[in-house]
Amino acid sequence: MVILGVYKNTEDPNSLIESYQFKFVYTPKGPQMHIASDRIPLLKNVTMGGIKSASMGLIRKLFLLMHNLGPLPSDISLTMKLFYYDAVTPPHYQPPGFKEGVAHIIHFEGDPVHVKLAEVSTSFHVFKLRITTEKDRMETLNEQSIFKEQEDNDGPQKKCVPGHAVAKKPKIKETSRKRRR
Repeated sequence: MVILGVYKNTEDPNSLIESYQFKFVYTPKGPQMHIASDRIPLLKNVTMGGIKSASMGLIRKLFLLMHNLGPLPSDISLTMKLFYYDAVTPPHYQPPGFKEGVAHIIHFEGDPVHVKLAEVSTSFHVFKLRITTEKDRMETLNEQSIFKEQEDNDGPQKKCVPGHAVAKKPKIKETSRKRRR
């Protein structure tokens, strides 16, 4: 999993005002893809066209969301955190350009809102995009209207046909917690 975080205080890069979460899953079943949930039927035999279509939908949703969120402050910095699966990652592994960090100290400034933007599944991978931002930045966003065009053009997201990758409709969840002082 990769977290791309936006922060204001250069002395505290773990205090985020916005974050983007990317999750990758490698299945042990090889070319077989199985997605089962209460909303999505079991899918097999993913096609390149389906993956391309789902990926383009993911990018389109991200583009729409970014253009409809309120502006970020002008005095921000960017951080990226990369998380591993301990069972499959060699001990002491650090990819080029990264340094060891402490994962448990990330905290969010303000009242966070979590958006499950999209998911693209292939025979080998699942790519999920989740965004967390301040509640105040979401006030200008009308989730129903900006994602309606995506649904109208591609058909309802709930109707999944075998042989196609899946790009899920975004889910928005608010988190209520007390501000840290």
